[in-house]
Amino acid sequence: MSSMAPRPARPMTGKRSAFCYGTLMAPQVLYRVIYGTPEPEPWQAERVTIRPAVLHEYRRQRVKNADFPAIVPRPSTTVRGAFITGLTDEDVACLDMFEGVMYKRQKVKVKLLKDVKLVDNIPDSKLAKAEGEEVEAETYVWRWHVEDLEDKEWDFEHFKKRKLKAWAGMVTDPNTIVDEGFADVDAYCAAVATSTRGGLSGGRGTGGRGSGGRGTANRSMLDREAGGRGTGGQPMEGRGGSVKGTTQRGVCSQTPRGRGQGAGVSMTD
Repeated sequence: MSSMAPRPARPMTGKRSAFCYGTLMAPQVLYRVIYGTPEPEPWQAERVTIRPAVLHEYRRQRVKNADFPAIVPRPSTTVRGAFITGLTDEDVACLDMFEGVMYKRQKVKVKLLKDVKLVDNIPDSKLAKAEGEEVEAETYVWRWHVEDLEDKEWDFEHFKKRKLKAWAGMVTDPNTIVDEGFADVDAYCAAVATSTRGGLSGGRGTGGRGSGGRGTANRSMLDREAGGRGTGGQPMEGRGGSVKGTTQRGVCSQTPRGRGQGAGVSMTD
């Protein structure tokens, strides 16, 4: 488990919003990424809001041999998740780093859910009655190998009960491979904090699951329109090899990896 790195000071609130559908639905994981701790100060927790929402025309699937999911476009399917507001450019830079090269950040339309809690288990057939305002958000869509996805849903309740505390750094569990994306974000923030100029870049991260190297500080040099993480829209190679065939942030195929090969720790959302 990586040591937690404090984050540079943030504005009180930001104007960015995100739709999270996997491990980041858990506030402790979200806080761990953007604040460096699963238990931030009250004013930090109040700076962002988390509301249940639904995304249409996408399907959530578990990444093979991993504790996190991905989403892919799929007609007539829906994904429940969390609509998070109040994020700053710096927060999104941390999320980019955490998610890594296997995901592409893009804008989507989601519908907020009324009178529904994030943890409520509501059948999809009844979701339509709970749908309310449509809003825009950024989310992380799988851009890697489809064969690395299981043909079944990811279970948020199982994650919360079995994996959450270890993932968030609240306990040490020898049976849980902690996502290497945390270490990538920590290294990135530490590099920024010690730089002469300071301040996090708002560009896309290249660390995280399947990254080709830990913590390059200036992520904004990647062209936003060139396909996000990776150059020219093409998948980047992981540490010591391609992402396919390396492991956790999941073992996407067979070879153990963190989000990238050889890191020894467990990216995605």
